[in-house]
Amino acid sequence: MGGRYKRRILLATGIIASVIILFVQTGLHQPVNFRRTRRDVELESLIDVIFSTANLTVAVDYNGPGILHRNVHPLPRINQSRLDFIYTEKYKFKELQKKYVRETEPCPKIPIAIDKQVPTYQELAPLSSLEAKGFDLQNGGTFIPPCKQSQKTAIIIPFRNRYLHLAVWLLHLHPFLQKQNLAYTVFVVNQVVNGTFNKGVLMNSGFMEIAKLDKFDCFVFHDVDLLPEDDRIYYTCDRAGIKHLAYALEEWGYQLLYQSLVGGVVAVTWQDYLRLNGFSNQYFGWGGEDDDFYVRISQSKLDILRYPLSVSRYTMVQHHRDSGNDINDNRYRLLRESITTNMQQRDGLNNLQYKLESIERLPLFTRLNISFDADKVRNAKPRTIQFPYLQDSNS
Repeated sequence: MGGRYKRRILLATGIIASVIILFVQTGLHQPVNFRRTRRDVELESLIDVIFSTANLTVAVDYNGPGILHRNVHPLPRINQSRLDFIYTEKYKFKELQKKYVRETEPCPKIPIAIDKQVPTYQELAPLSSLEAKGFDLQNGGTFIPPCKQSQKTAIIIPFRNRYLHLAVWLLHLHPFLQKQNLAYTVFVVNQVVNGTFNKGVLMNSGFMEIAKLDKFDCFVFHDVDLLPEDDRIYYTCDRAGIKHLAYALEEWGYQLLYQSLVGGVVAVTWQDYLRLNGFSNQYFGWGGEDDDFYVRISQSKLDILRYPLSVSRYTMVQHHRDSGNDINDNRYRLLRESITTNMQQRDGLNNLQYKLESIERLPLFTRLNISFDADKVRNAKPRTIQFPYLQDSNS
């Protein structure tokens, strides 16, 4: 009797252990769905959360936009042999892909060559040296995976005068994305006018112009100074909600600063981006547009999806504060207006004002050069959105 009882305990223990192992293995590869706790949040509660981030950021030695370290040193430049070494290290996965991945078959849900944590080299190489490497790209920064991918992803980088950081980003992200068998194109949406930087206008105009070029299922809005540290952060979209990819930053001790944070890197289906009316166009300078985006997600009753803290880790490239991107002193006033007057209905894609100056298909990315008149952006009235994908579905 005692032996039978022990065998039952051992059997039960084995089953439980197997379930736990399976849960952990699958959990590391699947987004965690954080149901919002503030779907019907009152104005005072959300403002308190956003105001409190100032104290939180000081606690982790974050001194405002672009001041990521008390002593910021220039990034080291790499010679050709060092670049060759980094490039070879990043593309070791190609042998595995050639062996196990087939062009006629669907891409594996969990890519063959995933290494989990990956090194982030913060070293500078001239764009011309990177272009010579090729990165297995088509012109314009497009990659076609060696298997059938169910999604096509557009990576959108709002940008102005950050080519040193862009070079670091390209060296890290191209092999990172290709290891995931991702079908993607990198778009650098470049503000060519002087004056204050407007991230919302760039992301919205990039979204609209990219839709005229090709059909993408997923749009990933990506800061140029963020580098993912883990291969399991998949740059695909999920119809279950908005994927917030970059929330556990090295500079913040790999913690989520506050629950309503949705900045840095966000993956959104085109359907959800239309539903949100994109980002606000009213935030000139640093701060506010990401918190406003959270308000839109909440008001649209969408969910935010996040990977576990142990997976969704990013390094922020060191840099000084950007010229023309000073702290936006109006961000709290605009945020109050967004919450109390439902600004989402009249500000975003439906009142977007910009001019596409040119499109340049370069070896490692496509550059969209965008200009706008700040006064026209601030005073624009809403109108019906003319979006190419909707016209295609109606034809």
